[in-house]
Amino acid sequence: MHNINEETLADHLSERADFFYCALSFLISRNPDSIIPEVTYFMHPDQIITFLHTFGGRTLKIPTVSEFSLDMHCALAAYYRTCHEMPWPSIQEKLKIDKSKLNTIQARIQEWLEKINRDNMSLPKFLTSI
Repeated sequence: MHNINEETLADHLSERADFFYCALSFLISRNPDSIIPEVTYFMHPDQIITFLHTFGGRTLKIPTVSEFSLDMHCALAAYYRTCHEMPWPSIQEKLKIDKSKLNTIQARIQEWLEKINRDNMSLPKFLTSI
């Protein structure tokens, strides 16, 4: 049997995907909370290797659908507010949200801006007018 090293792993995996999926079962047996089995449904083995090189050993938090949705609404609101200079009522109408959701979005944007200032990060100039 040949030794598999990092340089030949991608070539080996493209030839023998069954080996790769068998290897993943060993990984999951070590950590039942691993997301690697789920990742195999939408990533090619080469992409999984890149993913592991990038995030291997780290604990990742994947947002819930509602957390992701809120952040995307915040990004859109910030975009409309700065790039299109839209007033908040127009943004509310554009995003088809109620006043409560708009208040949540405004608070989240304010929290984001405060974190950026606290961490001494700089914003692109166009975002300073939010």
